[in-house]
Amino acid sequence: MGDTVACPICGLSNSDVDRSSKHFGCPGQISDLDRALINGVREHALKHYSDGGWDTIVECYEDRDILKVVKGAQTMGDAIDRMAEMAGLHEERYREAVGPDCKCESCGQTYPYEVGHFCRAGGEEM
Repeated sequence: MGDTVACPICGLSNSDVDRSSKHFGCPGQISDLDRALINGVREHALKHYSDGGWDTIVECYEDRDILKVVKGAQTMGDAIDRMAEMAGLHEERYREAVGPDCKCESCGQTYPYEVGHFCRAGGEEM
């Protein structure tokens, strides 16, 4: 029986590598196109952090997680569209958990229920 050797890139042992779908997602196994798509999706997610679930992509998804979603995309637009579906699912689950946004009766501003709102027009915290 041979020695167990860890991948210098991701740390998987050779016995784990054999069982893990051909070392899928190891940075050493990511093509230049896939790396560009991952980076593009990350940039998009950061730009849209407060929009519809992209915060979950920024905070919770590692490169290999993004790669699983965008694998096979040929353009940045396609990769972002694929990831937007995931972001939308996360936003939907979040809204189910915390409820809809609220609207201030005094000023008309919409705000997330869990954040609250200090209304200058009404002079009170909502």
